[in-house]
Amino acid sequence: MEMAAYLGRKGVPVALVVPFDGTKSFAASDNVARVLNLTQRDYAYMRGGPGFHGTLANVDVSSDPSIDHINIDKSPRLHTRVVAEVLAVVGNHKAAPTRKGNGADAGTARPATLQEQGGSRQNANNPVPPPHKPPAGTRPLHTEEIPN
Repeated sequence: MEMAAYLGRKGVPVALVVPFDGTKSFAASDNVARVLNLTQRDYAYMRGGPGFHGTLANVDVSSDPSIDHINIDKSPRLHTRVVAEVLAVVGNHKAAPTRKGNGADAGTARPATLQEQGGSRQNANNPVPPPHKPPAGTRPLHTEEIPN
């Protein structure tokens, strides 16, 4: 949340923030389009700050005895949820297919592994798309629980 606020002060939009069991509450800044707060603490709920018009979900996983602060980021169930959220964000920003150097259509080619990409460094020439903002009032702030 602090990084998103920092980026907001620099004028950078943030499409999605996913805190895993934060240790305190934060307000989402106005440059954030979506917050998915995965928590097992009743005091670390996120809230919308001044100018925030995005969507915010505080997901309480405290009813799952297999999840604690040390392993919350390793839960396959939560990974599935986060991947779905990321795909929902990037799915709204499809680019036209481009050709790779080998002639393969970049839109249908198999994703490269980290070794094939030459490491895990992000491509600085690949800017983050602007966040998708749903129409006002379509998704209220809420708290939800993921079933076991």
